[in-house]
Amino acid sequence: MPKSVNVQLSQLVFPKTCAVCLSPASKEYRQEGTITYGRRTYTVHVQVPMCESHYEAAGYKSPAERLVNWLAIFGGGFFGLLCGILLIFRWETNEHILFKLFGGGIFALGVFAIFWWIVTDSVAPLFASARSKEARTAVRILHYWPQNQIAQLEFRHESLADMVQKTN
Repeated sequence: MPKSVNVQLSQLVFPKTCAVCLSPASKEYRQEGTITYGRRTYTVHVQVPMCESHYEAAGYKSPAERLVNWLAIFGGGFFGLLCGILLIFRWETNEHILFKLFGGGIFALGVFAIFWWIVTDSVAPLFASARSKEARTAVRILHYWPQNQIAQLEFRHESLADMVQKTN
């Protein structure tokens, strides 16, 4: 059963055991979380120790996951281009055509970026292999309080959470 622990990031020390299987760790996987606190957004990084096998599994992208990432690029390009062209033709102003083209291009780039980001961050991980999902979610970042740099981490293994809590 998962266990949550509040730790100060500057004092976070993991034991040298794999966060997934609790065997000796040889590498560290960078776990990243984007947390919104008030009007600001913070990106929190945690170096999670893993054995060689689970480190490779965390970084592995299945063929289905890679396909969804490529579809995100092409779909974002298509929708961005379509929205940019529609904006250029529907923009009713007496401004110079270059102003319309520049505005349409910036809008198209924005639509592409938003579409790509949503699909790669939310949809593509759903197609990851079970082993990759297990490794990527061994330690998750739930919350972050920027005033005192405390993060709430969720551990899959209670024993690892207890070890981290004792050392911090």
